[in-house]
Amino acid sequence: MDYRPLVDWINDKLVDKGWSLRKLGKEANISHSTISLVLSERQAPTADFCIAVAGAFKASPLVALSKAGIVSSLDDDQQLFAEVLHQMRKMAYRDRVKFLRMMKAWASNEGQEEGEEEAD
Repeated sequence: MDYRPLVDWINDKLVDKGWSLRKLGKEANISHSTISLVLSERQAPTADFCIAVAGAFKASPLVALSKAGIVSSLDDDQQLFAEVLHQMRKMAYRDRVKFLRMMKAWASNEGQEEGEEEAD
């Protein structure tokens, strides 16, 4: 099985955060040697590994599981929606409602702008 999408995702996150394997291991409560084995593709990632790593990165576990091939692969929109949902779950309910209203207003304005462009 090809774990390259997960490996690339983890490596990108490590670079973005400026983390070492030891830092990721500490944050995910996984030994850095296990992380190294997965990144070198000498050990298959488990669901628990993916969930722990996603948690350390504060990312959606579904994205990591998908990249590892453990769950059906997600297209770009599905990954984006999974991440938005994951982030929204961290918000207070009233903030979720406020965020949803803002999204609806923005989407409504986008639709009007597209209609205006077509009319020109």
